[in-house]
Amino acid sequence: MKRELLEETGIEGKIKTVLPLFSYKNDKQEPVELNMYLVEAKMDAQTRTEHYEDKICWFPIDEVMNVLTQNNLKKYFASVYQKVEEGARV
Repeated sequence: MKRELLEETGIEGKIKTVLPLFSYKNDKQEPVELNMYLVEAKMDAQTRTEHYEDKICWFPIDEVMNVLTQNNLKKYFASVYQKVEEGARV
């Protein structure tokens, strides 16, 4: 998992918590499943994205709901908020 994190985002870090699977259907109504993790990144991490149009942003945990635009992501984050908050304190 650490290798994939580094390859796909450029982030070196420690996986603190494995979050529940995030499942949805894309624009073509094809099923998509994403493995989600809470990661503690090194402070000097140089991020990169897999796709040119993607971007990586950092937000305080209590601001995440305000920046999510997709309802399925808002619902998912609300369902894992407590686990993320607890993992962030450890």
